Amino acid sequence: MIHIKPTEDLINFHSKYICETYLQSLSLKDQLIRIRDKCQNPMKLKKEIRNEYSKEMRSGRKKKVAKKNVMLYELLNFDSKKIVAISRVLNFVIENIDMLSKVPIDELQKIQFNYEKKLNDELIFQSKEYNFTYELIKVFFLDCYSSFSKGRFIDENTYWSRIDYVECYNINVCPYCNAQFIFTIRSDNQNSSHHARKIKKEIEKDSPPLRRGTSPELDHFIPKDKYPLLAMSPYNLVPCCKVCNQSLKGTIDFNYQDFYSPFEQGIENAFRFSRNFSTGETTSIDYVNTLLGNSKDFAISIKYKHNHELDTQSNIKFKTKVDNNIKYFRLEEIYSFHKDYLQKIITQSIIYNNLYKHQLKASFPDLFTDLDKIFDMTTLPENFKDNLLSKLITDVITDEQIQSKKRNLTSLFNSN
Repeated sequence: MIHIKPTEDLINFHSKYICETYLQSLSLKDQLIRIRDKCQNPMKLKKEIRNEYSKEMRSGRKKKVAKKNVMLYELLNFDSKKIVAISRVLNFVIENIDMLSKVPIDELQKIQFNYEKKLNDELIFQSKEYNFTYELIKVFFLDCYSSFSKGRFIDENTYWSRIDYVECYNINVCPYCNAQFIFTIRSDNQNSSHHARKIKKEIEKDSPPLRRGTSPELDHFIPKDKYPLLAMSPYNLVPCCKVCNQSLKGTIDFNYQDFYSPFEQGIENAFRFSRNFSTGETTSIDYVNTLLGNSKDFAISIKYKHNHELDTQSNIKFKTKVDNNIKYFRLEEIYSFHKDYLQKIITQSIIYNNLYKHQLKASFPDLFTDLDKIFDMTTLPENFKDNLLSKLITDVITDEQIQSKKRNLTSLFNSN
C-alpha cells in the first residue's frame, strides 16, 4: 500500500478529454449537453423520437429492434414535466463534470452524494423515470471509459488514451501490493510519447507482424457499475498489477469507508511491516542466524500503526481500512514469498554498516561522494512507487537497526 498522486499534466489532459470536443470527436460533456438541451423542449424531442423510430421501421427493423436503436424512445412514455426534471439532473452532472476529472476523494464523495440527492429530489426513487435517467447517465460514462482504451486527439498535438494516462504516473510498482512491477511497453504502431501518437499507416501484406505491447491494469477503486459518475475520475482510476486487480480485488465491492485508496495521503504511515521471529522446535529464538540470513524462522506481519494524534474512533476507522487491505489483497501471504530476498537485503544492510561506508569513502573519495547513498537499502516514502518491496525493506531494516541499538545499550549498561 503506497501513496500515488495524479500529475498536473495528467489532470489537465484528462479534463480536456472529458470536457472538450476536438474535431469530430464529441466529448462526454458535450454529449450530455446535447441530451439536456433536447429534454428542455419535450414536445420537440418527442417529435424527433417518433420520426427516428419511423425511419427505423421503414428500414425493415422489427419493433423491438427499432425501439432499442432509438436511445431516448422511453421518453415517449413520460410526461413533459418529468422530461424537464430529467434535464435538470443532466444539468447537475454537466455542471460538475469538470470537477469529476480534477478533485480528490473527499470532493468526489460529496459530488456523488449530491448527485444521488438530485436524482431523488427531481424524480421519485425507483420510478421508471428515475431508473431511465440513472441508466442513461451510466451508459454515457461507461461508454466514455470503454472508448478511453483507444483514446482520441484532444488538441492538434496531443493524443490521450488509457496508455497515455498510466504513463503519466511514472511509477514502477503496483501501489496496492508494492510487490509487482508495472510498466508500459508500447506496441509497434504507437508513438513512444504521451503528447502525441502517429496516425496508423497501412501495413503491407508481406510485412512482418507488429509486436504487441503491454501496460498496467487500470482499476476502478470503487466499482464503475455501481458509481458510474466516477468511472472517468482520475482519483478512482488506479494503475496496478494484474494480480491485485483481477485475481485478488476482482468484483469485491470496495469503498472509501472500509478500504484504503492509494490516493489517500498518509497511507504509508498508517501501517508498518515487521518480522516476527519463531522458535520452531527449539525453546529460544536464534536471532543471530536469522539476522545474518542463515535462518528463515520468521514471519512477515503488517499491523496498523496507532496514531496518537487521533481520537479512538478515528484510530478504529483507519485500523479497519488497513486490516481490510491486508486481508483482501492477501498482503502477508504475498510478502511471505519474498523472505529470501528480504534476508539478502538485511544481510547487505548489516555488512554495509556506517563504519564500512566511511572506509569506502576514505579509500575511494572520487567514486563514493555521497555517504548516505552508499548501498543504502532503505527508501524515502516519496520513492516507494519506484522500488519493489521498498516499504517492507525500509520498515524492517529501520526497526531492526533501532532494536539492535537498544540491545547494544542494554548490554553496555549491564556490563557496567
